[in-house]
Amino acid sequence: PRTGWMNDPNGLHYKNGEWHLFYQYHPHSSQWGPMHWNHAVSRDLYHWRHYPVFLQPEQNLSALGATGGAFSGSVYIDKQGKTRFWYTERLPAYDLYRGYREVQKMAVAHDDYDKPEWVKTVLTDLPAGVDCDFRDPKVWYEEADATFYMILGASVNGDPAMLLFHSADSERWTFHHVLYVAPGYFRENGGRCVECPDFFCLDGVWVLIIGVVGYKEPTTGRHNLLFAQTGTFRNGYFTPSEQPLQTLDFGTDFYALQTWGEDDRRIGFAWLYNWATQKPVDSAYSGEMSLPRRFHLNAQQRLCMMPELPPESLVVSRHALDDGDIWVNEKGCKAGIVTFMPAGGFRLTLTGDSGQQIILEQEGKNLTLYEKGRDDGRYRAPVASVSDVTLCFDAGIVEVFANEGSVCGTRRYYSCSQLTRIQLSGAPAQLTQYRSTYSQE
Repeated sequence: PRTGWMNDPNGLHYKNGEWHLFYQYHPHSSQWGPMHWNHAVSRDLYHWRHYPVFLQPEQNLSALGATGGAFSGSVYIDKQGKTRFWYTERLPAYDLYRGYREVQKMAVAHDDYDKPEWVKTVLTDLPAGVDCDFRDPKVWYEEADATFYMILGASVNGDPAMLLFHSADSERWTFHHVLYVAPGYFRENGGRCVECPDFFCLDGVWVLIIGVVGYKEPTTGRHNLLFAQTGTFRNGYFTPSEQPLQTLDFGTDFYALQTWGEDDRRIGFAWLYNWATQKPVDSAYSGEMSLPRRFHLNAQQRLCMMPELPPESLVVSRHALDDGDIWVNEKGCKAGIVTFMPAGGFRLTLTGDSGQQIILEQEGKNLTLYEKGRDDGRYRAPVASVSDVTLCFDAGIVEVFANEGSVCGTRRYYSCSQLTRIQLSGAPAQLTQYRSTYSQE
């Protein structure tokens, strides 16, 4: 957004030829605060029209000196074409970490999405062993058993977990069981609860996605991480496959992923942020979304992500770079995509307008992304080899996709808003420079 605070994507869906993206929003500050849902619409996932706030807290939290509001949720389009929303309302809270109350609400939108036709509370009771974290509903309908299902992020007896509820009419919900409990090392390393869960079927395989509040990776200290587990879902029960839990990003700025399936595509957005590095204090806004990503499973049943490319109308120029070439643009490049297929080790150096250098390199058995002189090498992924790389740069945001999207890394660099030099050693490359849709509005 041009102003205010933005975090989790919410209510992503496709209807009547348009993508609708809602998101967590605080309209009165560029810092996190009482949560609203804002709304943007696009036909191509790149040109967005912004609409007024769609959901707001049920009480005036600022007047109460409290936090809370309309937290994250999802959408289902019924057979009559009505768009139904489910989301968490955190009731007025005075402690960010304990003692609050969260309930699940349902809303139905007017056809023009200007505001909800109605909103009602549909789920309040906590199952046994569940603490105050009880949020972020993902709802879908299973034709095979004519049942609506809802998953919620939670903590069960102190372990991050996902809960499953079922309903015949999407309004009256019954607790089914604990669908998934995160491995014990999450709790041991600060993990408090699951949030922003996603769950979907992709190429006949069920994929469960979780973020874990408070967890820090013990070997690197990274946080705000996303994880995926494949498996089967039958009769309301999820059975994990033999594949280990997959870390979806080797950076630390790709979180709260939400996806939607449309025309045999699974498209998703994530929040580009982590709580440790923040936008400059004089910025009118804070928070961005990732590029739209398309999901697939590879032969090893790993969840893969690749960017949905911008429309051709946004292409400014294309350049072929030979191995070792230096591309120079003294005016600066704010948005571009570099693609290449290395035969062995490589180093890609992106130089900003003040001399900053962001480097992606394969050295030995690691793929590493870092800002020279600042990062400590923690943002890396183990790789036996690298067959292909797509790197997207957008005003300081770097999104890396390697090995057909099975290895991804995302970082937000506030120190580097545009590039003046690009150099690749180890392979020839193709550079496509794009204009920004943000500046065209």
